[in-house]
Order: sequence, then structure tokens, then C-alpha cells
Amino acid sequence: MDFGKADLLIVMGTSLQVHPFASLVMMVNKGTPRMLINRERVGENLGLRFGYSSSPDVFLKGDCDDGCLTIAEALGWDSELKDLMRPRL
Repeated sequence: MDFGKADLLIVMGTSLQVHPFASLVMMVNKGTPRMLINRERVGENLGLRFGYSSSPDVFLKGDCDDGCLTIAEALGWDSELKDLMRPRL
């Protein structure tokens, strides 16, 4: 129900081979950006279109933790994220 309201869909660490989960990438409205953070590029058989100027889809290659940190750094949230990731005793 919420997919139609999404401004962005972030998918992390998946082969996008197991249904029904894999089909969720198709449930956002047309034109909604979808970001895949993953070690390998997957999902093009489901309609993800990476590298096209007409597509808002983005592939960020790497581990999920590294990808999230890259995004946090770009947004200026890296120190907060690192604080959350620090083990608490």
C-alpha cells in the first residue's frame, strides 16, 4: 500500500531472484527513483534501468554498509551514522 506513496525506493543486498520480494521493485509509481546497493548489478529483468539518462534508477556497487556510508557522506550525515555504528558497551 505504501509503495505508491514512495519518493525513493532503496534496495540493498539481494539477488532479486526470490518472489514475491523481487517483484516489489515494480510496485513504485513510474518515474520513482530506485537505488540498488549491491555487490552485483541485478534486477534489469524486473525493469530496473541503470545508466540511462532517461531512467532515475541508480546502481551503487559495493557492500551495503559501505554504500550507506557513501550516501551518508554525500548528505553530510556521516558522523551521525558512524556514531550509530560504534559499538556501545
